[in-house]
Amino acid sequence: MWVTMTQRRKISLLDPAHPGSSWRRITFRKSCQISGLIVVLFAGNAFSTPPANQVSVEGHGFSLRLEPAPFEGGNDLVFTTYDGNSGAPLTTGSGATTAGSDEMRPASEGSSTYLSDYLFLDSGGGITEYGTLALTINENDTDGNGIFDIHQIELNGDLDFAGSTSPDFNSTGTLLSLGVTGSVARSASSLTGTYDGTATLFLISADFSGEMEISRLSGTATYTPADSGQLSLALTHSLFGSGATTFTGSASFSVVDQDQL
Repeated sequence: MWVTMTQRRKISLLDPAHPGSSWRRITFRKSCQISGLIVVLFAGNAFSTPPANQVSVEGHGFSLRLEPAPFEGGNDLVFTTYDGNSGAPLTTGSGATTAGSDEMRPASEGSSTYLSDYLFLDSGGGITEYGTLALTINENDTDGNGIFDIHQIELNGDLDFAGSTSPDFNSTGTLLSLGVTGSVARSASSLTGTYDGTATLFLISADFSGEMEISRLSGTATYTPADSGQLSLALTHSLFGSGATTFTGSASFSVVDQDQL
C-alpha cells in the first residue's frame, strides 16, 4: 500500500540586497510516497541518521515595479521607494539621467494601502514636483494564503486602485494634491503587466500608463530532519527587469512545530 505524505514549511525572509523593499513570504513544499515496508524498516532502525529532505521553495515579493509614465505637459511620472521623509525622494543620477527605483510597496505586510514617492521630471530631467503617492488597492486573495493575487505569478493579477498625491515640492511654489484612480492588469504565468491611471485636479484630468512587474523566487532547500540545523539553498530570483539571478547558500533553521520551520 502506498501512502502519500505532504510537508509544508513557511518562513519569512527580508531581501538583503534591497533593504527598502518589503518582506517576502517563502513557502517550502514537499510531497513524497513511502511504502508500508519502508515504514517497518525505519521503525526497526530508529537510531540511524535520517535521510536529507529536499523541498521546493517559492517566494513572492510584496512590492510592485511601476515603470515611468509620460504625463501631461511633457513631464514624466517617476516612482521610487517610499522613505517616509518630506525631503527629495531617493533617486540615482542627475539631470537627464535622474531615475527612481520604480518601487511601490504596501504600507505593511498584508495592507491594501500601497506607497511610493514620486517625481515629475521635465524633458531635461529637472524636477517640477515631488511627494508621496498613496493608493488603496482593491485586491483579491483567491487561494486564501495571505498573499494577494497580484504578487503570485500563477494567478491573474487584475485590480483597481484609488488614492491621492501629497506633494512636498512644486517648482511653482503651489502644492496641490491630485486624486488618482486606475487599474493594473497582469495575466497568469507572466511577471509583467500594465497599469493605467488618471490624475485629477478640480475639473482637469490627465491620463498616464506604463508597464508593471512583480518579482519571484523559486528553487530548492535541502535539510536533514532535526530540531535545528542548516538549510542548503539553490534559488533563482527574477527581480524587477534585471533578469534571473541564480545563487546558492545556507541558512540556519529550527523547528517551530510539525508544519513550520
